[in-house]
Amino acid sequence: MSSTPASGPSVPGPGGVRLELAVFGMRCQGCATALTLGLGEVDGVRQVHVDVAGNRIAVVGHADLLKEPALRAKVQELGYRLTPRTSLLQGWRRAGRATR
Repeated sequence: MSSTPASGPSVPGPGGVRLELAVFGMRCQGCATALTLGLGEVDGVRQVHVDVAGNRIAVVGHADLLKEPALRAKVQELGYRLTPRTSLLQGWRRAGRATR
């Protein structure tokens, strides 16, 4: 498992998947490190990208092993709050980052 800056999320390779979660409660690089290390323990995770300012996390992993419910459970176990995806999508549209 590796970590890369949030500004450089990778594209999943063959058999890979990229999942994004909107997370609140992150305030500093220590939060990013805790989430990166914690999510790295979840089965199937290859890379974790944490954007503290944008309140989001992108995880790249094996499509057959990586499950969103497991990521959500780990984020909550680490003490952070998740937001509905619609909130994140609305934020992307306002920022001009939505693709649809």
